[in-house]
Amino acid sequence: MVHINYTHTNHGDKSLPGPERATKGSAGWDIRANLHAADRGVGITIGANELRVIPTGLMLELPI
Repeated sequence: MVHINYTHTNHGDKSLPGPERATKGSAGWDIRANLHAADRGVGITIGANELRVIPTGLMLELPI
């Protein structure tokens, strides 16, 4: 198993859970969007063939 270190950025909401597997045996980790308070109730919609930058408030240290 690969261990990935992470820390919150200066603008990251530390009350959000860190990366975690939603279910046992998951292939990946769930990361929550770190949205501004005004946007949290609305969320973000990503259309078909659309690229968006989603803030996470995290810095990840990926192994080489």
